[in-house]
Amino acid sequence: MKSFLFASGAIIVLIALVIANGIYISSVTDKLEKMAEGISLGDTEDVLAIKEHLEKHEKFICLSVSHNDVDELMISVEVLLEKIKSNEPDGFYEYKAKLLNAIKEIKEKERLHIHNIA
Repeated sequence: MKSFLFASGAIIVLIALVIANGIYISSVTDKLEKMAEGISLGDTEDVLAIKEHLEKHEKFICLSVSHNDVDELMISVEVLLEKIKSNEPDGFYEYKAKLLNAIKEIKEKERLHIHNIA
């Protein structure tokens, strides 16, 4: 009976951690998405704010999200920052779209859904 209670408790804790992780990743990606949608070609501060927000949460995000996905996100931010600093409009909107796509991909992969279990 003790082992059943321990196993049940462990499963409940595990489920709670999965749900909490999903909520955390969702809140971080929602904020990143709102910030990324507002980026314009001459606005370095918005991209720096995204970079700062991402660096602040990167350690916890990397616990459950693929490092390749986080790297893609960070590369998009860095390239956007350089495009703005050098005032290069070529590729700016492409990398903005890549940034938004990377954020949406992370959000979709971490969403609690039957398709993400397999």
